Amino acid sequence: MVIRNRYFRFIYRLLAVILAIIALTFVFLSDAVNSIGWNAFRYPGTIITMYATFVLLSELFLSLKGLRKSKNANPPTVFGQLLFISVSLEMSLLLTHPLYVWFISFHDVGATYFTNERLITELLLYIILPVLCFLDWLFFSEKGDWKWHWIIYFMAIPFYYAVFSYLRHYVRTSTTFAILTFDPATFWNVPFLEIWGGWLGVILSSLTLYLLYLLIAASLVFLSFLFSGKYRRKPAIQEG
Repeated sequence: MVIRNRYFRFIYRLLAVILAIIALTFVFLSDAVNSIGWNAFRYPGTIITMYATFVLLSELFLSLKGLRKSKNANPPTVFGQLLFISVSLEMSLLLTHPLYVWFISFHDVGATYFTNERLITELLLYIILPVLCFLDWLFFSEKGDWKWHWIIYFMAIPFYYAVFSYLRHYVRTSTTFAILTFDPATFWNVPFLEIWGGWLGVILSSLTLYLLYLLIAASLVFLSFLFSGKYRRKPAIQEG
């Protein structure tokens, strides 16, 4: 299930890189705080998109080198863990965002999946780029080389982001959280979740999203082995 046409692979990745750069441009324009674009780094979508752009650029460079080959050989790919983490983060961004919006809607009844002022940014970050990254892996990468223990490395990333977010909030005495599910105020006056000053809502929502990240990463490893034929039933050996 791998497309080996080196020209098609190069064109696809070139377009993906262009869209990724456009997405980052919109991110730093729309998520700037006090007109300072670098403040957009406080959002996980910014970090994930930058990482995916780096991986896509690396793959584009390898595809460019592959154009020199005389025939469509095995597709060159980046280091396995890099690709796995990129695809897992992008798919997590795609699949967990609706649940995140549902959690914060307790605080803001007007919360929607897309906002008018950030429509293009959110389409690129939460729909288009994650799908492009997944299809890039699906069509142009060999399957079956991902490892189950790589999930441990992947799961460290959202954990460290949570630490970063709280340090930023309390050390810099910020007035807002980049992720509203980290803010106990989000769950004030919400039945049951308002317990412990809203911290029960923080714990339950963050843990739910964290477990969903884990499930998505594990599902991708499973798909990698499934598409490689590892789980294919072996024919029974007939005794003569």
